Amino acid sequence: MTILERSLHERPWGRDDLPSAYHAGGRRIGEVWHQHPDARLPVLVKSIFTSERLSVQVHPDDDAARQAGLASGKEEWWLVTAASADAVLGIGLKAPVAAEALRLAALDGSIIDLMEWFPVRAGDFFHIPPGTVHAIGPGVEIIEVQQNADVTYRIFDYGRGRELHLDAGLALARRVPHPPELRGRLPEIGYDAEATRLLTSCPHFTVWHVKAAALAALPKGLFQFVPLAGQVAVADRIVSPGRVVWCDPADLGQASSDFACLVICDHARN
Repeated sequence: MTILERSLHERPWGRDDLPSAYHAGGRRIGEVWHQHPDARLPVLVKSIFTSERLSVQVHPDDDAARQAGLASGKEEWWLVTAASADAVLGIGLKAPVAAEALRLAALDGSIIDLMEWFPVRAGDFFHIPPGTVHAIGPGVEIIEVQQNADVTYRIFDYGRGRELHLDAGLALARRVPHPPELRGRLPEIGYDAEATRLLTSCPHFTVWHVKAAALAALPKGLFQFVPLAGQVAVADRIVSPGRVVWCDPADLGQASSDFACLVICDHARN
């Protein structure tokens, strides 16, 4: 059983007013990584906070990453935990686009107009397969579940002057809309508290939504537990939103009646 360590990462698009579970110390924190102190888990959970729009990006799959000399690609899943009234996420394209047209759009910035921008609120989730053209807008808080690989190809960055990876990114880009089956919402009030709900699954990880009453029915194994509401006892500590625990379900103690969490199965270990 391990309560994962948190590392706070400053970003120009981050925030200095993080939720009370974190302590930004006046810094503009954009990402909080939840990591094992002694091991590199294949699946990384991040908390993301934005005050400005992020670059338009593409991530490689495993094959493309290994051809580039990297250990793995980067598949992601996002859960929106808070959002301003006008918050949006850019995921995929409005319609299929030819390769050369997408290149020209990335060069002149009109790629923003080709992308599908989804208005979001807390509870919305999206699976982001490798190759998906995507961007995060301002005013959102996200829990990101991803392959533990720090590999991003920027294809447009609003003229900020940072390095772009146009050729690598466009070679991998899925020039099509985001499939509707890869997005949804968390269970609403009235969802069976004794059931688990599958939110997403891919070759690298599976994510479920689980409430307090269903914890005892989980199989044995090592999972990452990401509290969304309430609290649960873990050894001699109380864990609530803002922390991630890596353990067997049997290691969890008493949970509050309103406890709800994500349970993440890493397919490399389970």
